[in-house]
Amino acid sequence: MKGETCVDNACGVYEQPACTCSTWAKTAAKTAPCKTVNEFGTCTGTRSCGPNGLSACSAATAAEEDCDNVDDDCDGTTDNLPDTVTCEKKAWLPMGSKVTCTDDGGCGTKGEACDPSDGLCKTLIGACPGKPVCAGGKMVCKEAKTPKTEACNCDDDDCDGATDEDFTWSDPIKGAEVAVGGICGVGPCAGGLVLCETLLSAACNS
Repeated sequence: MKGETCVDNACGVYEQPACTCSTWAKTAAKTAPCKTVNEFGTCTGTRSCGPNGLSACSAATAAEEDCDNVDDDCDGTTDNLPDTVTCEKKAWLPMGSKVTCTDDGGCGTKGEACDPSDGLCKTLIGACPGKPVCAGGKMVCKEAKTPKTEACNCDDDDCDGATDEDFTWSDPIKGAEVAVGGICGVGPCAGGLVLCETLLSAACNS
């Protein structure tokens, strides 16, 4: 019918039979709204009538939002990363196999990761989580502390989920290594706790 428009269904696919353009619609170069829909979002566009009939929908295909100065998921906001995107800040010791790499998959030695600053596999100190934000079309990992070699200070310095795990106290009676926070002492000194004595050592406080 003259002036009639075609609307796509909920899946973003036009129902069959496809709409056609009347001679009047072609001459008037009439347009109709259209959209594409997928798991990332809904993008809108138009279809137009021309000498060759109805054009394809001009709508973009929605994609997961990225830091690229583009509204990838067509929600009206640019570079608003979804909650599923994560980031971390890494640090390395200046030692390791020094094998050339482009990512962590190229490092076969346990405890090593690829240092992007020089493209070499080195001993990884740790990786601390942060909040990914977009700045100037690039992702920046904010609020992430720099990993450090674990010290005895009641803090998870290397961001491995454990605190002071590299430090123990040697029980002279039982001959056992007792971790920081463990029970120590015997006889009248029983009931003590192993605590950090210095940044590099732990001791029984009883």
